[in-house]
Amino acid sequence: MKVFVLVVVLGFPIALVIAWAFELTPEGIKRTEDVAPNESITPRTGRKLFGITVVLAVIAAGLFAFQFLRQKSAAVPAPTSAPTAIPEKSIAVLPFDNLSRDPDNGYFAEGVQE
Repeated sequence: MKVFVLVVVLGFPIALVIAWAFELTPEGIKRTEDVAPNESITPRTGRKLFGITVVLAVIAAGLFAFQFLRQKSAAVPAPTSAPTAIPEKSIAVLPFDNLSRDPDNGYFAEGVQE
């Protein structure tokens, strides 16, 4: 995750400079000063981007409303079998091993087991 954030942080200024210096035209990418205003497809691209953003926002709002408004009982399935009874006072003791290289620490493992 740290690498991803670092790539985004370092890549943002590069993308900003490229977007400022170049223009997308039907013939491909050209420098901004070489493109006549009537050759630019920026308005058409902007409308497409706005439309996609609106559609995604509506879908996200619908999913949020569905998640918020659905009944809570439907989310938790009923248990199929009754759980086994555990005595009120119970304890589980697992065997411990001395995993350190120092044999003088072995009394920790023995003391916990006893």
